[in-house]
Amino acid sequence: MNRRMKINGYLKSLAEHLSIDRFTIYSARHTWATLAKFNGSPTAVIQESLGHETEEMTQTYLNSFGNEEVDLNANKLFESLKEST
Repeated sequence: MNRRMKINGYLKSLAEHLSIDRFTIYSARHTWATLAKFNGSPTAVIQESLGHETEEMTQTYLNSFGNEEVDLNANKLFESLKEST
């Protein structure tokens, strides 16, 4: 079993334990990068954090969602966090 599959197995167990929707390492990384972008983190910081070799790769990753969709989903996430506290 490769490392990614093992981590996804742990995340599946965690989601079941917390009674939340299942998620993968990919969706967790993408969510983190999207929120970092939304909060004004420089692309170079996001690039290094994700381990991308080039800034172009990171830009492609970040541009897969438009800003409007990023804003909508980030707002939903922040609202859900407020409700859970």
